[in-house]
Amino acid sequence: MSHVSTLRALATGVAVILALITTPSPAFAKFTDTKQASTLITTGLATPATANVTMECNHLLLGIFGWNNVVTVNSFGKVPRATSYEIRIFDGGGQLQAQGDTMNLTIWSERKPAAGWRYELRAKYTVPTNPTNVWTGNAIPGTLKCDR
Repeated sequence: MSHVSTLRALATGVAVILALITTPSPAFAKFTDTKQASTLITTGLATPATANVTMECNHLLLGIFGWNNVVTVNSFGKVPRATSYEIRIFDGGGQLQAQGDTMNLTIWSERKPAAGWRYELRAKYTVPTNPTNVWTGNAIPGTLKCDR
C-alpha cells in the first residue's frame, strides 16, 4: 500500500467519524405536564326555534309618495350563547331590502308590498376579545304580509 493510499484511507476514516459526531441524533422526550383548555365552542349557533314577525304597511298620501313598511319582531326563540340577532328583509323578487340588528325596521317602497316578501332571523355571537370575529347561525325564515 502506498503512502498516498494510506493517507487517503486515514482521511476517509476521520471524515466518517466527524460526520457521525456532528449529525444530530433523534430526540426522545416524554411530556408529562397538562394544562386545562379554555372554553371552546365547536358547534355553530343554533337556529331560533320560533319567531313572531309582523309587517305594517302605511301608504304616504294614498300611495302617491310610496309606502312605509314597518317590520317588527315581536318574539322569537332565544339561542344559547347568542350575543345579538340579525334580521334581513327580502322583497318578492328576492332582493335584500333591509337588514339590521334592531328588531324594528322601517322600509320604504314605491308600491305596497305584494306576496313573496320574507324575512330571515338569525343569531350571532361576537367573540368578546375580538369584536370583528362574529359567528352567525342559520336563519329561521318566514313570510311577511301587510297586516294593515
